[in-house]
Amino acid sequence: MLTSAAQNPSPTGSAFASASTFKPLPRTQHGPVVLAFDGQPHEYLFNAAEYAGARLASDVRVVCATEPVPLEVTGFAEVPVSIDLTSERAELQRASAKVAIREWNVDADWPLRTEIGSVANVVTDYAENIDASLIVLGQGRHNLVDRAFGIERTVRVASTTRVPLLAVHRDESVMDAGGFPRIRTAVVGMDYSPASIRSARLAAELVVPGGKMTFVHVRTLENLNWNGWLTWETAYDAGLADDERRLRELLSQFTSIQLEFVTVHGYPAATLLEFADRLDADLIVVGTEQRTLVNRMMIGSVARRVLRDAECHVLAAPAPRVAVLAELSQDRARVLETSNADEWAQVLNQFTQRNRGRSVRVDAQRLLGTPQTQQRHTVFNGAVFEPVTQRMQFMFGESGAWHLTHSHAGTTRVVVISDAAQCDLALVVTHGDGELILVFE
Repeated sequence: MLTSAAQNPSPTGSAFASASTFKPLPRTQHGPVVLAFDGQPHEYLFNAAEYAGARLASDVRVVCATEPVPLEVTGFAEVPVSIDLTSERAELQRASAKVAIREWNVDADWPLRTEIGSVANVVTDYAENIDASLIVLGQGRHNLVDRAFGIERTVRVASTTRVPLLAVHRDESVMDAGGFPRIRTAVVGMDYSPASIRSARLAAELVVPGGKMTFVHVRTLENLNWNGWLTWETAYDAGLADDERRLRELLSQFTSIQLEFVTVHGYPAATLLEFADRLDADLIVVGTEQRTLVNRMMIGSVARRVLRDAECHVLAAPAPRVAVLAELSQDRARVLETSNADEWAQVLNQFTQRNRGRSVRVDAQRLLGTPQTQQRHTVFNGAVFEPVTQRMQFMFGESGAWHLTHSHAGTTRVVVISDAAQCDLALVVTHGDGELILVFE
């Protein structure tokens, strides 16, 4: 039966739209860990990448970006260096990176990619194209000159990527005796949004057995509704307790990690930094929301300040694609779901009429596995269900050049997700081998 339900979040704005949304899963298969660096010897970064790869059971791949440098500036005009000179710098950087990695560990067989372009664009595109599970890079330079000219590379990458990012602090106080990241204690900013839940789940895999995670939920002044305060406070507390219970269920497989939950009033960034300092934390964990173009260009003030001011490692994660689909609680997402095959043809026909010609990303997700990206920035041209063959077919491509891209049988569920204005955000089709996910860009 076709059902329609607007998300009804708890007073906290929880991403837990339903009890089945975040079931405890076995340890998942992760995509590669991407190490981004400038080609110079950085032992602490190499150690961090190896640590992350080991904790996530993932391969490590390396990317270096060579930024074109203006030769001179006259008025408002920049004269760039020639392509030949930039390419020569890129080759030198590649050679330097190979030597640096080899001198660190002669047995490290990490694939290396170098590209010309801005660090943020190169790193983001490469990580997303290979479905990376994590980007590892240094916390970057944070002096006044860099801020003025907007070249805080770590913050820029965090502003653009859909891949979680581990910003590594090089201070010895957050390293073990061997120079590897010491992640025994983590302070997690938890507002129960999809991004914060994703970051917590990933952080639990990076914290060593026997470690501790302190989840800090900050009630800001904006949360305080003084009209009917007592009723609101009671409802808020009840919703918060339910969110905490579900998060504990999500992390129940991490039995060797101590979980602590704290709720305070204050300003999120300052509170997280204060807690991290008080607990001598090795890691601060924050979520980054990217719901609009403005947010994508400027990540939230909490993540930005934490990345700039933390004296320890920082893990920053945007909302996962599947969570964005299923738990857009902040946007009051509307979900149309049907498991009735007699309704699928009509649902897909109406979906096609509303969305033909829109830019879309297509992901195929295996059950309990890593999303395998099929296409990015393609054009949606139609979806049909054939009752006789029981097959679903999806067409993508530019006008006049569209073609059948995906076809499968064994469908069990169709979900259409739209925003409060009834503009479709995504389509999720569950079938025998996993899920096909269409996210409009």
